[in-house]
Amino acid sequence: MSDDSAADVFVDVGRLIEESGEEIDSETKLFLDSVGIEPDEATAVASLVPGSDQIEIDLSTDLGGDNPPSGDASELLGSLPATSVAAFASAEFGQRFNEGIDQIDEQGIPGEVPPNQLKKTLKQAGVDLEAIAGSIGDVAAYATGNSERTLAGALVMEADDATEAKNTVSNIGLFLRKAEVPGVTAINGEASGFSVRSPELGRQPVVVAAKGSRIAIGYGLAATMAGFQESGKTLSELPAYEEAVSALGGTPITAFADGAAALKLATSLVPPGEEDFEEAQQYLRKIDYVAIGSDASGDLATAKLIVGVK
Repeated sequence: MSDDSAADVFVDVGRLIEESGEEIDSETKLFLDSVGIEPDEATAVASLVPGSDQIEIDLSTDLGGDNPPSGDASELLGSLPATSVAAFASAEFGQRFNEGIDQIDEQGIPGEVPPNQLKKTLKQAGVDLEAIAGSIGDVAAYATGNSERTLAGALVMEADDATEAKNTVSNIGLFLRKAEVPGVTAINGEASGFSVRSPELGRQPVVVAAKGSRIAIGYGLAATMAGFQESGKTLSELPAYEEAVSALGGTPITAFADGAAALKLATSLVPPGEEDFEEAQQYLRKIDYVAIGSDASGDLATAKLIVGVK
């Protein structure tokens, strides 16, 4: 708890789930286990710390079990396009992805894949999940656009080297071709990869590409290529982003949203006449940015949420 806290809240997560009478279904529990989240015996403490130009919420929890996610992916986050409405990053994703795949493979997917068959089946199809996970480091994602029509974005992964990145994309493409997925087309240019077009996917294709040591999987060619960010401004060059990093102090930034851009997008997506949203806009206009930082020590994960106000 912070000495400057205006309010503190303690939550026994496991007890709350138990008293609600709700049970976590098997699929959800499998997913939570695979990413290291253990809600049954978890607790959390949240503190509200108001300031003159920001609102801070500090959270400490053992929800992540004995080995909560740690690491610093702020460099990758800061390298994403400055046009991002919102973005987040996760450190050492490949390691957690591999652990999650191992657990899912061991237990299987009820009604879909028998135990100990997931990795084997995909490997026979040319996709080695262990090799892919072993080559991936940090991962990030971002969204761009100011309306439903212009909404796009991408997931960016850092591989060990350029060869690993290119091989990973090639293996995914090989798997899709063997599965006879329609609409798969190779892309030309400095990046290597392919796109998938389908009426179900909407007006833009899903693009999978590798360039240097990065892999980008996105909706729309332009948005995906922006993930390699070799031209144009980046998030780290924005004054609001710099302010967010400063406000988080020594806590690595893991997520950022531009207040004005997010409000503009939300305004275009919310149907006209929504009175609650219209009333909230007078407060939302004051938000300059929203930032989240996270860290871990032992079995305790900590996070900060900062809302910068104009």
